[in-house]
Formats: sequence, structure tokens, C-alpha cells
Amino acid sequence: MQNKKTFSDINGHWAQKEIEKMANKLIVNGVGNGTFNPEGSVTRAQFAAMLANSLGLRGKAANHYFTDVAADSWYAPYVDAVYKAGLVKGVGEGRFAPEQLITREEMAVLVMRALKFTGQEPSLSSGEAETLTGFADKAAISAWAKQDVAKAVKAGIVKGFTDGTFGASQSSSRAQAVVMITNLLNTIQFN
Repeated sequence: MQNKKTFSDINGHWAQKEIEKMANKLIVNGVGNGTFNPEGSVTRAQFAAMLANSLGLRGKAANHYFTDVAADSWYAPYVDAVYKAGLVKGVGEGRFAPEQLITREEMAVLVMRALKFTGQEPSLSSGEAETLTGFADKAAISAWAKQDVAKAVKAGIVKGFTDGTFGASQSSSRAQAVVMITNLLNTIQFN
């Protein structure tokens, strides 16, 4: 299903094309008043919704996996769907932290789980993770995320900043999240 959407605050933005494409495919929404807020932050719940929408995953409002996801919350069906697909595991102690801002390395891990879910996960040879994460700040990439960040780079889903850094612990902007989802869908050839 497609729609013809544009937003008043993305004209000339570096991610305008991707934002419009994903909005027209009903994968992402604006924030109201005809705006998208491309530089706004993304929560874990919002990214779960983007992932679920991009892969066509549907869930139920009832959620017995995470104590901090209320069954009546707008994001409960999305969290349920991505949990059942094996894309999210939470932050520990039975929590999902839906309102916590998602980091770039967390997004890379979730996107690689999504790619694996589609059966298209790239493999890495020994030492390739170090080579592929050739970012100036590669030491800041968490050990648990390093392999997935490297795979996401290899697959062309993740890119660093123009200064040669990755920004692993930085919160993602809405535009960055949309571009990563777009790159995921391009990789799995969902046009």
C-alpha cells in the first residue's frame, strides 16, 4: 500500500528522498501538523514500530514479555511482533525500555537481526569485524554490537559520519533511523 506524503520540514534535507519513500509505503509517520522532525530523537518503541512496519510484522496488544510495555500502549503490538520475530530481547530484568532513546549501535544490531530474519545475513571472516569497523571511534563500539555493526557496514546498511566516526552510543535521529530502514529494505530488495 502506498500513499503520497511529504512533510513541510524535510525540503532539502539530506534524507528527504528516503523519508518520503518510507512515509509513502506507510512504514513511518510524521509527528503532526504536516511535519516529520527529521533531527528529532527516536525511542526504542518508535524504532520497533518502524521495524515491524518495514517487515510487515503484526503482533497483539497483550504483551507478557516485558514488564514495562503496557498492553494498552500504542507500541505494544509492534513490540510483540518484533519480539516474536526474535528481533528484540529487551534491556534486561524483563524490561524493554520503550521510551529510552535508541543508540546507533542498538539500531545496527536490530537491523542485522531483521536481515537474519529474512535469511540474508552476511557472514564475516575472522578479523573482518575489526577491518569493517574502521571508524575513528571503533573502540567505543560495544563488544556485544561489534559483529553486527561490521555486518551492517558490509551489507551497506550502516554508514558512518563524514568525520570518519560511527557514533555508537549517540541517539539516532529520525532521519538516520529511516535511512537505515531504507537501506535494510534495499538490501532485501523490497522496493
